[in-house]
Amino acid sequence: DMEIIKNKVVKDGLGGYQLQVEAVITNSSNRTLKSIDLFMEDDNGNRFPIVADGDQEKSELIFDVEPESLKRVRFDFQVEYPKLKRKLLWLEHGSRQVLFEQKLP
Repeated sequence: DMEIIKNKVVKDGLGGYQLQVEAVITNSSNRTLKSIDLFMEDDNGNRFPIVADGDQEKSELIFDVEPESLKRVRFDFQVEYPKLKRKLLWLEHGSRQVLFEQKLP
């Protein structure tokens, strides 16, 4: 389960945009969830991995959520078209099948 606390699109300083997401992730499964398997997908079907933010004090690039635990994190994605609707996808590492999907407000 993922509770989105806050999300907003900001300029990245290089002529592009980033989506900043702050969330509480509850892992009630028996597997460890890794940030390398978390993607943002836009309405065009483009998938974007987590990217580094200029403010490393607040944003996390690499994190794990252990089984039967919860974690509050802030992470960022590159955004190609800022006006499109988006959703978060967590993929199974080996098969790349979608484990979790959530639309962003």
